[in-house]
Formats: sequence, structure tokens, C-alpha cells
Amino acid sequence: MLNKTLCFLKFILTIFSSPRKKQLKQSRMKAGFLLLIGLYTAFSITVNAQITTVSGTVTAIDGSGLPGINIIEKGTTNTVITDRNGQYQITVSPDAALVFSSIDYNGEEIIVGSQTTIDLVMVKSHEEFVDIVGIGYGTLQREAVTGSIASIKGKEMRDVPSSDITQALQGRIAGVEMSQTNSKPGASMQVRIRGTRSFINTNDPLIVLNGIPFAGEINDIDPNAIRRIDILKDGSSTAIYGSRGANGVILISTNEEQKYAKAQVSYNSYFGTKQVIKYPMMNASEFIGLRKIANRYDNGLDESNSVDIDYQDLFYRPASVTNHDLKIAGGTENGSYYFGIGYYLDQSPVPTQQFTRYSIRAAMDQEVGKYFRFGLTSNNNYSLTEGDQIGLYGVISMTPISDPYNADGSLKRTIRMSLDEPFLITRDVIVEIGDSWVSEKKGYGTYNNIFGELKIPGIEGLKYRANIGLNLRTQNSGSFTGEGVNSTNPTTPSSASITNELTTNWVFENLLTYDRIFAEKHQVNLVGLYSAEETQYNKSSVSARDIPNPDFQYYNLGQALGEITVDPGQQEYELGGLLSWMGRISYSYDNRYMLMAAVRADGSSRLSEEQKWHTCPGASVGWNVGKEPFMQNVSFLDLLKLRVGYGKTSNQAAEFSTTSNCELDFSIFRSRLSGTVEYYITNSHDLLLSISLPSGSAVYQNTGKSQNKGIELSLSGTILDNYNGWTWDMGINLYSNKNKIVAIVSGADEDLSNWWFVGYPINVIYDYEYDGLWQEDEVNEMNLYESVGNAGMIKVKYHGEYNDDRTPVRRINSDDRVPIRVDPKFQGGLNTHVSYKGFDLSVVGAFKKGGILISTLHSASGYLNMESGRRNNVKIDYWTPENTDARYPFPGGVLSSDNPKYGNTLGYFDASYLKIHTITLGYSFDKLKWIKNRNISKLRVYFTAQNPLVLFSPFHAETGLDPQTNSYASENAAVTDTYQARLLTVGTNTPATRNYLIGLNVTF
Repeated sequence: MLNKTLCFLKFILTIFSSPRKKQLKQSRMKAGFLLLIGLYTAFSITVNAQITTVSGTVTAIDGSGLPGINIIEKGTTNTVITDRNGQYQITVSPDAALVFSSIDYNGEEIIVGSQTTIDLVMVKSHEEFVDIVGIGYGTLQREAVTGSIASIKGKEMRDVPSSDITQALQGRIAGVEMSQTNSKPGASMQVRIRGTRSFINTNDPLIVLNGIPFAGEINDIDPNAIRRIDILKDGSSTAIYGSRGANGVILISTNEEQKYAKAQVSYNSYFGTKQVIKYPMMNASEFIGLRKIANRYDNGLDESNSVDIDYQDLFYRPASVTNHDLKIAGGTENGSYYFGIGYYLDQSPVPTQQFTRYSIRAAMDQEVGKYFRFGLTSNNNYSLTEGDQIGLYGVISMTPISDPYNADGSLKRTIRMSLDEPFLITRDVIVEIGDSWVSEKKGYGTYNNIFGELKIPGIEGLKYRANIGLNLRTQNSGSFTGEGVNSTNPTTPSSASITNELTTNWVFENLLTYDRIFAEKHQVNLVGLYSAEETQYNKSSVSARDIPNPDFQYYNLGQALGEITVDPGQQEYELGGLLSWMGRISYSYDNRYMLMAAVRADGSSRLSEEQKWHTCPGASVGWNVGKEPFMQNVSFLDLLKLRVGYGKTSNQAAEFSTTSNCELDFSIFRSRLSGTVEYYITNSHDLLLSISLPSGSAVYQNTGKSQNKGIELSLSGTILDNYNGWTWDMGINLYSNKNKIVAIVSGADEDLSNWWFVGYPINVIYDYEYDGLWQEDEVNEMNLYESVGNAGMIKVKYHGEYNDDRTPVRRINSDDRVPIRVDPKFQGGLNTHVSYKGFDLSVVGAFKKGGILISTLHSASGYLNMESGRRNNVKIDYWTPENTDARYPFPGGVLSSDNPKYGNTLGYFDASYLKIHTITLGYSFDKLKWIKNRNISKLRVYFTAQNPLVLFSPFHAETGLDPQTNSYASENAAVTDTYQARLLTVGTNTPATRNYLIGLNVTF
């Protein structure tokens, strides 16, 4: 371009130097025009000299090119993205700054200057690379944490596809026990962090969503939205949440936005089918043999020994699970945004039973000038739970020799067995009944946090932040049972009920934070909080009988012809509030010596004036031994840190807990193996208990004491690190918690009505101890212990005194019942991930050793192991003179009511198991040329098997069933007052399934 311009100027001078006047006149006219062109060209050269073309390659630490990296000229809309090899080219002004950004990698800003080639190595995002941990009202680098805080990233949690976080977290974090209380779709698990503390108050942890205490139900939070979860386990960590921190705190973050990032769209989906795991009931030949030996019942009118019907096969339907999640995230120089929508459908094998959830979530974060920042997060969902009206007892208790068909092939309405005439329930019957038998729960929740943050001018590191949480949850439940439905009598009046619940909650928090590093070694973080919040809850319930038109269902109870009931016990109204202040200091010197101390005071409207305010302090210290000069020559050691903490927390029933905690963190061989060992003691006092009065009434007093102490071990390691393309990571956690009651009411040693015993855990069974079966050669000895008995009868342990001749002074009676511990000796989980080129394989499992699993299928309370032949019986190996090595008694022996004497002892199993929750095999197409050419940064397909394998479980070995509980003791059994309602059991709930999923992850 420059040479051409010089030639052009030389030509112009030649024209002006011509001696011919005529030609000169003409040439001047041409030259004037051409001169203008030349001047314009010269000007263009000058301008172009100020434009620079920059090119280069963006790579990861391992040298591989990074496609899809967004590169923007700062302050403009001029942008490009790297190609499949990480290469780029962009034209900018020489004083420009280039901003390199990606959601997965740390952003970089580089001044161009005179550079024409800029190559860049990008590292994983700050959170992944440095390991940022949520501590409540702020974050810290993992290395600086002094309290007991466990963390898991959302993408790791989603290795277990599930409806909510509790199922996904089972077995993943030491000290955090997830127990199944319900196996219906959409049900959440019971969460216990370091054991049970309170007798009658909730032991559930506090959940904090995006910094605001959560006012909804856990299944309102879509697992696809979660970025990370941090769990505060000890008193020094939870003290900042004061009167709600006694049971631990779960911090959930859903934000996924990032500055400077080009918009990325992600779609994640899976679909799966379910294989039902049937309850092990007797077939026709087994049942006929049992009824014959028991010799108590003859065949009913609809029973025949030539019939063999599996009523579970007639009942269950094909079921599936579906998940779709679409989200977009990105940002600019001064802000970021995130938006996502989700759909989840989980069907049960039980007809009509399913859970559906629609979710919408959004977040934005925007800087305004140098000092102000504001933003919001919003999580919204609508859910529909259906089919709770249908139970399984009537299905699995149907004798297999009962004929459900009329002569014309149609289904009978009831089945006449030997003594019972139950309503026939099959999937075809349910379809035929249709809308005349329904149960629905419709829930809507919206959880929102709006914040504004101001950096205080002139004081570096000081900022003020205001958080406003606005939350609402409503649930409308309705049920309708048409005339004669699920009843022996076809004219039984119809019935319906409705329940409406509304929860509103607002929170206003004022936070002042000061964060500075002095002299490159002194790191100081100060946080002050003043907050107020209020929660209002209202519930109303109405039921009615004899609905005049089945089309009304539960929508117009005022038209009922029968009784309309407004039960006062089903109407509730609560209004409660908190005023709080909190202060916390965190100090670190040279990343070697660390201190954190916090104190919070809560004033609760739920308490009397004398007890309204309670203060909760907590403190912890850390010593990074590995940073000391005397450790520098220990080449294999990467990290060795000691931590000690103490804290006091409470709840809003004025119950208090103090926790002492000591921990050791280590990492060796360039982080190939790392782990944490922790020991804690939690003493709880002033626990609320019911005190009986002489008048027969009762009052509540804060008199009880309990203790939890335990040890936790977490290990993670890299077995292969890109060895010939292979990478293999593995993790395991193991923990044991010992719970005991220290004191109850007025110095008493026991409370038999509630099964509480000093020196024993809060959760125990109070019953006889199974000791085998009496054999034929032991009948004389048996008669010393039992007034009535027979060979093959259940033998239980005698706890009375003996005569000098070693005969018992009395026969066995209720005094021989003893507390039986149900808690396991230890439990934990494991996970492993193997990858080779584009393939990846992950396995997630959980295990438990010891303890008691209560199966009401086998105990007397379930009425499915009566061994009498009245109804179908769970499949068992029972005693006969030819089969004396059996576990179950002789059919037709001595009874207690309708069951074998001491029949509840048959339901106690060793709770040990190793269960593989998921096995996932995936393949990523990211590095294929045709994928990169289409700017697709991630494309992965995978196959997952859920609940594929159970090992080392005596219960599973006998029954083939899932060794996890599925019910509270007060439900899903024929008799629901046998056990304390707080205990967990295996009952006649929705059966477990083995699921097979195929999924897709794509980002572009």
C-alpha cells in the first residue's frame, strides 16, 4: 500500500512539471481530482497504521487448544471466539485491551500495545482451581477454612440422577446421613448431620438458598440448578446462624453466571425406564402348603387350589422417569446473567402415582460504576404429586389362589377369601375407576433474593451489602373417593377432602464486610450483620361425605349431602419472627496460622420475654503445619493442617448444643492422596420434654440432655493421572456417630411410653430379643419359661433372675423387653471415576455396618407374616419337624392376637449393606472435528443404571428387597402404633425400582 502511494505522488509531480501549457491546464484539472484521492489514500494509510491485527492460540494447562473461548476488545462490541484448535484472529486498536473469558476458565485481560501475537494459557475457573468454600455470609479458600465444612459441586452431585439433593447426596459426605422415609416419587430423605439431638423438636438442618434461609420444601430446588453445596457441621461453623444452627446448615448456591463470558446454551436431559422390585410374597403352591400346615383356614368362595395369581403382576404398570433442563449463561465486562427452565417427571409402578415439577430460575449480577453492584436470584417451581390414595397392602395380602375373574372374563368387584372380602385393586380396575379415586397435591414456590452492594469510597476492602429475601409457597391438596370405591360395600358414600397451606416469608439483611491483606501476610476479614425476618403460615382443612355428583370431586364440598367436617386439629396459623445481629472475624497469618471467631444473638417472637434472646458464640483455629520451615524438606507432603473448634448453638425451643471439634487435613504425593480425619463431641441440654401432671394433663419443660460423639474420615485419591490416556480417581468416606441420652425428666432413668432410656440412643426398639426357635428336644426347658408353647415356637431372651438350680424364678413376661440399639456401628460411601480418551465411567455407592433394620413386612405389626393362611404371607423359611434349622416359627403355633407369639422379633434384621446407587458410562464427542466445527463445546451421551447392585445385606439376601427404609413406623403397616413413630421401617410403601437411563449433555 505504501509503495503504491509513493508512485502515485511521483506521477502527480511529473504532471505539474510539464512545459506544455495546454496540457498543463488539462492536467491540473485531472491532478486536482487525483490529488484529493491521493490525500484520502494517505490519510487512510495513517489511520490503518493505528489498527493492529492480533492472532494467537488459547490453550489449557495440558497444552490442548481451547475452543469456544470468548475474546472481546474491552469497551466495544468487537468480539471473536477461538476455533476448534483454540486459534483466533482479531483486529483492534493498539491501545486496546483484550478480555479472554469462558464459564469454565478464569478470565484474563491483556493490553495489546505493540503485540501482534498473543498466546494464552487459561486455567480452570477460580472456584475449581482454588476450591472456594461457602462459610455463610461469605466464602473462603479451602486452605483457610478452620471449621468443619464439607462441600460438593453440583456436577458431581448430578452423577446420581434424582428428584432432589437428598437422594443425590446419600453416602457422599462424611457425617451427613440421608435416610429414606418415603419411596413415592418426589419424596425427600431425612437428613441428619452428626446425629439426633432433640427428643421432640425437629432435628432437620437449616437450609440456606443463595444466602437466604429457605422457606420451602427440599424438592422445590431443582438439582439441575445447583452449582455447589457446602455443609456446616460443627458448632464453630454454625454459630453464625444462631438459633437455627443446632442441627447443622446446608448452604445451596444456584448461581452459574460469569463475567466476560460469551453466552453459552446448555441442554441436559435423560429418559429412563423402571424395573419394579416386587415384594416377596408366596405363590400358590407355597401358600397352599403354609395353609395346610397351619390348619386354621379353609378356602373361601373365590379361592381354589388350581388358581395361581400374582396380584403384583396385575397391579404394577410400566413406569419411567424423564428430565429436561435448558439454561443459558453469560456476561459482559460489568455483569453476568443466567436463565434456566426445567421439567421433571417421575412415574411410579403404582398406577396414577407420579411426581411432576416445572422450574424456572434466573439470576443477574450487574456493576454500576466503580462502587455499586446489584443483582437478584429467583427460583420458581410448580409441582404436582399424584396417587397417594393407593396403598399396597390390599394388593400383596391377596391370596394367590384367589380368582379375580368372573365367568365372562371381567374382573370381580371383591374377592371372597376364607375370612376376608377385600376390594379388588388392579391396574385395570384403577383405570376403570378413573377420576372417581384421586389424590393430588399442587405446590407452587417462588424464592427470591435481591441484593445491592456498595464499596465504601476511600476505604479499601470495606463494603456494605443489603439482601432482601421474598419467598412464598402454597400447596393445595385434594382427594376424592367415589361411592363404593375401595370398599366391600358398593353403597359406601363417597368422600372428599381439601387442605390448603400458604407460607410467606421475608428477610432483610444488612451486611458490612471488611476484607484486606496487609504486608502480603496478614489477611483480615470482618463481617457484621443485622437482620430481621418474618414467617407466616396458614393451613385450613375440610372434609365431607356423600358428594352428590362424582364430577365435583373435591372442588365443591359445600354441596355435600352428608357430614361436612372442619376438624379444629387440622386448622393452623403461625406467625413468627427473628431479629438478629452477628459479628465474625477471620484472620490468617502467612497462610500458616488461622483464626475464626463469630457470635450471633437472635431474638425470637416464639419465646417468652425472659427467654427471647439467646447468644451463640463459636471459634476455631488452624495451624498449617506443612507451611512451617521445618517441614520444607518433607518432599512428599503437600498439606498438613490441624484445626480445633468450639461452638454453642440453639433452636427456637430454647434447646442448646455445644460442640468441640478437632480435625486433621493432609495431602501427599502432589495431591495424589488427600483426606480429612475429624473427631467431635456435641452435648445438648435443656431439651424439651413432656412432664405429666397429677391432673392427667402435661406441660413441656426444658430438662433433657443428650450427647453425640463421633469420628469421620474422608479420603480422595488419583490412582492414574493421564497414564497412557487413562485417568482414575476414587473417593471414600467413613463415619461413626454414637448417640446417647444423658438425662430425661426429674432424674428418671427411663420413659417407657416414649422408649427413652438414659445411656441409650434416642432411637431404640423396646422389645424382646429373638434367640432362635424352641426345638423338640427343648420342650421341657421351654415349659419353664413359657406357660404355653410348642416346638418351633420363637425363643426370646430371659432377663430375670435364676434359682440355685439355674431354673428361672418366673416365666417370660413384659419385664424381659429391653432397649435394642438400631443405629449402625459405622456407615459411609464411595465413588470412583475412570476416563480414557472420550469415555468415562463413574460409580457411586453407600454402605452401612451393623444396626437394626425394622421390616414390618415380617413383624407382627405388618400382618403379612401371620403364618396362619388367612391372607397371603411374605415368603419365609419356616420351622417344621423336617426343617428345624429355620428362622421363622412353626405355622399355626401359639398366637398373640393374629400373629405368632413374639412375632415382632421376626422383623429385626442386620442393617448392613453395600449398595451401588449408580453406574454411569458416557462418551464425550467434544474433541471430534465435526463437533468443534459447529462451535459445540460439549456433547456427551451416557447410560446410567440406578440401584443395580446390593452386596453384604442379610435382608436383601433373604428378600431381594432394597435394604433401605421406606416409611416411618406410623404408616404403611396394618398396625401403626407398635413402634415409635420416629423410627424408620420397611413397610408396604411404593416398591423400589431398578432404573435404566440414557442421557445427553450438550453445550454450545
